[in-house]
Amino acid sequence: MRPRARWRKEVIDFLARGPEPREIIAFHPSRDSVERASALLEKNREGTLTADERAELDEIASWNRIFGLIKIQARLHSKAES
Repeated sequence: MRPRARWRKEVIDFLARGPEPREIIAFHPSRDSVERASALLEKNREGTLTADERAELDEIASWNRIFGLIKIQARLHSKAES
């Protein structure tokens, strides 16, 4: 699988299962995805990202923002159910 698609697939597969709010709150990407993002961030600091890597890093950042918002909503739902 292309690295760029890995993170997206993980999130979509997870959400497609219909997780409970507590599962959403606890969700973290795989070790491989975290390592890839770290490598891209390091290359960004060094100024050596390719255009494709820049696009991949931008996509990861977008998914992180979206999933952060989803986690906030899951926390709100979780508190409302308590």
